[in-house]
Amino acid sequence: MKYPDYSVWLQPEGDAYDEYRKCIEDLAKEHGAPLFEPHVTVLGRIINSEHDAVEQSAKLAAEISEPMIINLIRVTFGEAYFQCVYLQAEKSAALDQLHNRAKKLFSIDGLPNPTYMPHLSLMYGERPLDLRKQITASLPQSLLGSFQTKELQLVDTKGDEQDWHKVAGFALGK
Repeated sequence: MKYPDYSVWLQPEGDAYDEYRKCIEDLAKEHGAPLFEPHVTVLGRIINSEHDAVEQSAKLAAEISEPMIINLIRVTFGEAYFQCVYLQAEKSAALDQLHNRAKKLFSIDGLPNPTYMPHLSLMYGERPLDLRKQITASLPQSLLGSFQTKELQLVDTKGDEQDWHKVAGFALGK
């Protein structure tokens, strides 16, 4: 039996969510890119049954003693499809520990990922370097700053971005 892929996300809330969602929508419309929810991925490519993924996500959230603060420190771009244009997040000790703990809970600790780089993507796709530079330079610095997240989300990320959906959410700091 083939299980779907899941991801664990931290998502901005309130005004921060609205601002990032609008930016993602505007870039998608202007450049023909896919739409997706604003988020910082804690861990992706989780191949478990839904039941096990929910159970492990609940355990992970229960270990977090308070809501998390995500600091977005740089507007930049990358070469990977999911890092076409993004806001780099500060790799705090808390975020790094959360990522490493998630790898252990989901039994993928052995997979190499020394370059975990937390970020909030604004546009997915494979675009020419000049275009990625142009888009990055045009984005307002007001996108940088901090947001608080009070929920760890398990998201079914099988298939195309429009098919992705939240499976469960778990409160942080309870």
